[in-house]
Amino acid sequence: MRLEWLLVGLCGCAADRTEQINDPLCCQPVAEAPVDRGLDFAARVEGPTRCVEAARAQLPSQDAWRSVWGCVQDGHFTALRAVLSGAWDRDLQTRADAPLLIARVIAERGGDVDDDLSLLHERRVPLFSLSQALARPEKFRGALLIMRARLSPQGVLNEMHLVGQSTDVQLGLTYARQGWPGDSRRFVTGRRSYNYDVMTGQRVLANLDKDPFIDARDSVVVLARFDGLRDSDGWPEVSVIEHFLPSATISY
Repeated sequence: MRLEWLLVGLCGCAADRTEQINDPLCCQPVAEAPVDRGLDFAARVEGPTRCVEAARAQLPSQDAWRSVWGCVQDGHFTALRAVLSGAWDRDLQTRADAPLLIARVIAERGGDVDDDLSLLHERRVPLFSLSQALARPEKFRGALLIMRARLSPQGVLNEMHLVGQSTDVQLGLTYARQGWPGDSRRFVTGRRSYNYDVMTGQRVLANLDKDPFIDARDSVVVLARFDGLRDSDGWPEVSVIEHFLPSATISY
């Protein structure tokens, strides 16, 4: 996929190129969630998809986006496809608080970052992967990244990839017999699926000034700004904006 159109307004966010960009949305800091999060609205609508549909009915009012935030803040929000239906494209592409909303939803869906980023790119939402940034570090300097990662004690973010695996497990005993010529037993088994974090081998230095609360033991979904390669040794650097603990259950 060609990425140039995804980078409009972002590739110039490096300090040495800001003067070339006339888009006032470029290089703005990521905003926090609205203070009035519309939780009362979310409480009246049962289910994430229904909540987004009800918020969509409020368009073009500014209250519509506030209601979407209410749906997400109500918890257990996994309806990413409903948010990417097309009605919210302009908001997702331009609002300063949209990256935080998307990162939280990806975490609620289990943190399968690679698959969810592909959905975002279909709607031209300017959030990118660490692989994209490392492949073209100068072009992606200043871009916002979403990654699944684990922090080392040395302040390095190790990118993690979610891998699913199934195995047979014993569920119970259905039959037992003792006697000649020997004891016999029958067991019920079933398939169980597990998700594992596997290191991709890609690592970045993390500036945690804005979010110093990442626990080094956990894999988390990280929203960060790519700062490019360090001049002294070429290490890639990111400034962490926010992190979220992913749900244990994957949503597809």
